[in-house]
Amino acid sequence: MSVWKRAALVFVTLSMAGVVAVAILLARVDNFLKQPLFLEAPTMYEVTQGSHYRGMLANWSQSGWIKDSWHSRLIGRLYPDLVHIKAGTYQLQPGTSVKDALALVSTGSEFQYQLTFVEGERYRDWRNRLLEAPGLKRTLDDLSDEAVMKALGISDRSVEGWLFPDTYFYTHGSTDLELLQRAYRAMQGHLTFAWEQRSPDIELKTPYEVLIMASIIEKETGVDDERGLISSVFDNRLKKGMRLQTDPTVIYGLGDAYQGDIKRVHLRQKTDYNTYVIHGLPPTPIAMPGIESLMAAVKPESSEYYYFVASGGGRHYFSKTLREHNQAVRKYILGK
Repeated sequence: MSVWKRAALVFVTLSMAGVVAVAILLARVDNFLKQPLFLEAPTMYEVTQGSHYRGMLANWSQSGWIKDSWHSRLIGRLYPDLVHIKAGTYQLQPGTSVKDALALVSTGSEFQYQLTFVEGERYRDWRNRLLEAPGLKRTLDDLSDEAVMKALGISDRSVEGWLFPDTYFYTHGSTDLELLQRAYRAMQGHLTFAWEQRSPDIELKTPYEVLIMASIIEKETGVDDERGLISSVFDNRLKKGMRLQTDPTVIYGLGDAYQGDIKRVHLRQKTDYNTYVIHGLPPTPIAMPGIESLMAAVKPESSEYYYFVASGGGRHYFSKTLREHNQAVRKYILGK
């Protein structure tokens, strides 16, 4: 065999050996990436600013989540899209592959916490929920209600009613004020839309009066198909100059003095919110209304009803006259 042939054979042999070696390295890197995270439960993991993927993998190895291998050093060359990790807080799931976990962190897909504010809750209920919300940075603890109003840009008498009930998603480190700002902007948008859809003959003269009325409707019923009738009762009473005489406003005015039962003395007690005593609307909303109550406030059904009483199952019996109403009270409340 000539020298040139032997040289060619050696070259081919070395090339093939190189290809085999590379293939083996690729397979071992892929095997490393395919291994599952050994976690007993979903686990929150924080990546700090300036972190490197090798340091993160070393931390996972020290925690017993993965089996370490020097082949992990080659990930940056073979899979560059997986190694540019981003600061944030991520939820790692048991059994997720190392590759998928790296993809999660490199795309910045932070864990989304969620906090639900329910229709009919009051502002103080929201403050309590914010205190318990995980991952949320608390900045409101030492602020008065007036200071919160200023921070939100609310110029009315109260924050009450101005925060839209919904489920809000947020990432670790978001502030409680940021959540309230989002809820405030959402309510502004929904209230503006409702006001633009209002019936021309309703007694409510401003968007804020709509917000107040919607909050009362929200507290009076949780049944969607009743909201329009509830609204019609209040609209009819306002047009006739009658007091609204709605219990939820009395309860709100009592504050902490309310112990779960309205007594006759409460109906005669003078507060700014007792609609058995005052004429017209209370000075502020009494709860956070949802979109259904906002729309009911601006579009009451057409009816001749002036009274209603709880009839069971969350529903109400509506009456046109006081005599009919008193009969309904005896039937549904007094059981006579």
